[in-house]
Amino acid sequence: MAPREPLAEDRINDVDKNRDVDGPCDRAEDFSLFGSNAATKFVIDEQENRAQECNNSDTSPCKEEEELVHLRSRIRRLLALKCPSSQQRPSPRLSDDKQHGEDKDRALADLMTYVTDACGARMDDVAPQKDAHGGRGLFATRDIQRNGHVLAVLPRNLRLGQRRAILEFGGLPSWTPDLTATSLLVLHWYASSLEPNRNVGSRLRSDEEKKEEGEYSNSPDSERMGSYESFGSLYAQSLPMLPCEFHNAVMMSEEELQKWSHRPEYQQEMHRVRARADCCVQYIQEVLLEDNSEGCESRNSTVNRDSAIYWAIAMVLSRTHAFGSRQGGRWMTPVLDLANHSPNANAYLEGDSQGHLLLKSHRPIACGEEVTLDYQVAHDPELVATYGFSLLGVTSSPP
Repeated sequence: MAPREPLAEDRINDVDKNRDVDGPCDRAEDFSLFGSNAATKFVIDEQENRAQECNNSDTSPCKEEEELVHLRSRIRRLLALKCPSSQQRPSPRLSDDKQHGEDKDRALADLMTYVTDACGARMDDVAPQKDAHGGRGLFATRDIQRNGHVLAVLPRNLRLGQRRAILEFGGLPSWTPDLTATSLLVLHWYASSLEPNRNVGSRLRSDEEKKEEGEYSNSPDSERMGSYESFGSLYAQSLPMLPCEFHNAVMMSEEELQKWSHRPEYQQEMHRVRARADCCVQYIQEVLLEDNSEGCESRNSTVNRDSAIYWAIAMVLSRTHAFGSRQGGRWMTPVLDLANHSPNANAYLEGDSQGHLLLKSHRPIACGEEVTLDYQVAHDPELVATYGFSLLGVTSSPP
């Protein structure tokens, strides 16, 4: 999602030394647009950056090499995961639409409990429900009579940017681009959600239990958030996994893409979005894994389009926003990303002095009415390619 840009006085993200900053690395996922020579040069530059960073480090070479091997092993295991729609789970629930819907509702309920109890969010007047298109959205839980009413307060610690993703994933270089870092973290969360002991409904424990098990660190944010791993696993479970729930250009097959040939403006935008996803995967392989040399054994493990990394990239591209970012970076804010788009939105975003995001009513809203935001995307092909829907009712079928 991409809500409207704030006024200057509302740009409240970067207010302390621990702020998340989406660095100037967006070019990493776009370098293929400038040709293969530029892509090769970028990869070489990034490898030189990493070498220089290692030379300036006080860590012993042996430990650095061990950590690098561990990081690459983790990434390769994640890249081997299949897309959620084809993932073989311990039970056949995903193929059962009714059971899958119940699991999704339970995951969303757990997520809402977590963000309110552990993260300090206020969600008194909105709740997730199934929308008219088979996905999920935010809906008003009571009549809202006036403009500017605060529907929800989403604290700063919910927001996920480049620096937070690098920190939470662990081991990634500090210059890892925001799309790459965030997609890898979402993929890691998805892998965690597949573990047998990560069943929906069993991850919420009392503060006392978490402290006894050592899940809290000494930092105030950790005490507030509890286990970030549990939070991430819950969030991954709540994300759309089936084509009927979400299907943008990144998730399309070549055959599906070809069906848009009669609408060249849509197909061109789809190719652009798919190219960005491909460049993200290329960056992971050639920079993070250094799988770019002839004879490298790991080059045999080509990342196909059925890899879950493409699902994770699709989630990040479609669920991030630029609200409050001074450097053009993107943020993921769980729960806020449930708000669907409407050009006639009944809600908008503001920021407060503490860095919280406030979801406010734009007009009176009836109980049970969907709460929507304006993504500020007027180009319908971009909506189809990135978010998987058309406001004009355009489909791949010939007119």
